[in-house]
Amino acid sequence: MRDMPMTSSVTINQLRHFLLVVEHGGFRPAAGEAFRSQPALSRSIKELEQRLGGALFEPGRADVTQLGAACLPYARDLIDHFDRAVGAMQRLADREEGTLAIASVPTIATQWLPELIRRYIERYPKIEIRVLDDHSRNIQAMVLAGEVDFGLCSRVGNDTRLRFQSLIKDSFGLVCRVDHPLANRRTVRWSEIASLPMIGTVAHKQIEGVPEMELLAGSHLFVSNMLSLIAMLEEGLGVTILPSLGVPSNARDLVFVPLTGPKVHRELGILSLRSRSLSPAAAPMADMLLEHALVANR
Repeated sequence: MRDMPMTSSVTINQLRHFLLVVEHGGFRPAAGEAFRSQPALSRSIKELEQRLGGALFEPGRADVTQLGAACLPYARDLIDHFDRAVGAMQRLADREEGTLAIASVPTIATQWLPELIRRYIERYPKIEIRVLDDHSRNIQAMVLAGEVDFGLCSRVGNDTRLRFQSLIKDSFGLVCRVDHPLANRRTVRWSEIASLPMIGTVAHKQIEGVPEMELLAGSHLFVSNMLSLIAMLEEGLGVTILPSLGVPSNARDLVFVPLTGPKVHRELGILSLRSRSLSPAAAPMADMLLEHALVANR
């Protein structure tokens, strides 16, 4: 009886049938509970006994053998664990629980996500949400490592393991105080700001490779935090270059003047692993972002 491995073809249904016979004290009531005919249930028990290598019930009765009594707690534990695991998976699929992890550049995190997350919570109140602010290179690394469901950032290289779904193109411009001589211009050429005191930021990494980037190389002041950058600009310590979405709406003493000659932009989008579908918790948020982008691009 041990020609087959013990785990070969043992099924959850066979174990359920074993428990039903014990709980109902007979094969007939167990068969009714399982919505099976009595011969079909008996065959199921017989197959289980063959896989285990011994009888679970005394011949002609529903009384458990010593082996059956010893196997009973294991069968109960396994069925209980299985039911709880399937229930948890169903709740994940139904978005009744789970985690949504997003890594985002600050512009999207501050200007798009608050409204979208509010709507998301209204639909899926039991999902735990984590939002991590970072720059695009670090976000790409987090996506590749599986630390987040997806990233919201600009393109970084052409890694074939990643999928990039475009959301919006964001143009760069000069950010300066309202009393700056260039503040009232409709546009400014890159050549006109070459001699201005420039405050460097992480955002400038997104325009690497553009010849005009060379004028930023001489920056003697560099900040990575947006709050610090705004404070430096408002103090009049210099000017900077930011994408239009990167200028905080509450920075009333600052203005954004589009740069031309050439016009430089960054493309922001959803970055995810090409080999992996988005989780049930992440897919609705990605859809909401794409819908929001359609409105923003009109």
